Amino acid sequence: AGVGALLIHQIPAGIAGMVPADFSVHYVHLFLGAVLCATSVGITARVFKDLGKLQITEARIILGAAVIDDVLGVLIFALVMGLVGEGNLWLTLLKMVVFFPVAWFVGDRLLPLVLRWEQKLNQGEAALAIFFGLILAYAWAAEELGSVATITGAYLLGVLVARHVSHQHVIHSGIAAVGYAFFIPIFFISIGLQAQVSSMLTSPMLTILLIVLGIATKIVGSGAGAWLGGFTKRNAFQVGCGMVSRGEVALVIAGAGLANGLLNGELFSVLVIVTLVTTLVTPPLLRLSYIERATTKKTTKSEADPKAKAMVTEPVLAE
Repeated sequence: AGVGALLIHQIPAGIAGMVPADFSVHYVHLFLGAVLCATSVGITARVFKDLGKLQITEARIILGAAVIDDVLGVLIFALVMGLVGEGNLWLTLLKMVVFFPVAWFVGDRLLPLVLRWEQKLNQGEAALAIFFGLILAYAWAAEELGSVATITGAYLLGVLVARHVSHQHVIHSGIAAVGYAFFIPIFFISIGLQAQVSSMLTSPMLTILLIVLGIATKIVGSGAGAWLGGFTKRNAFQVGCGMVSRGEVALVIAGAGLANGLLNGELFSVLVIVTLVTTLVTPPLLRLSYIERATTKKTTKSEADPKAKAMVTEPVLAE
């Protein structure tokens, strides 16, 4: 994850001259790195589940690294939003440095108290309402106190909730139900309304270059990290293919960048198209890598089986 994030974050600096001229080049290339750093856990997990390989080592590595990539992407986004804000730069950095450990410490101590109180009441719906309130409070504190984006605070609380709450708790099912039934459809509708397909025609080279970089840097960067970690070349390639998809996290970061004035409609539309293409190519790439592996294993097994050798040689001997 670290090697892939390093490549995907640094390479957009070389194409910064292709972005719209009304933005600071340094901030835009940092933001492009944050968007392209993300990895969709859901898409890759679904492909591994369909292949019946969700428990293999490569799948566990990809899913774990995808979470790290998302965290890195959100942190880079928070840094960029803090840097582009008005006011004293060093004061902004100080607020960011103080906010994260303080917010983590408060949440880490507060959540167990809320959970014990919820168990005494035996009212899961009340706990769900409290956690929605905490999400709003963390989102507000992130922007007002930490000088970072609201989604960063909400994301941080989500990490804390996952740390203290089991997957069987009503909070997981309740938030998922409300999210998928209400907030997530609205989010994707808003993304579609703000995206302009015509922008791809006005910036074709930038779109194509970001798509190629988005695929190549994940495969090379994540694959190199896996290879250095002891994986074979084929398994490292499979890890790289599984990390290509950007998915929902990239769209969230891009949408927040547009809302905060860091992107214009043209560059935002390009990022939406890049996210869509990288998400669509991931399943066939991953399936293809395992089809090749299955064929190799089958051939090796038949060659190593003495009975198979006998069946092949018997007609020759009989002649």
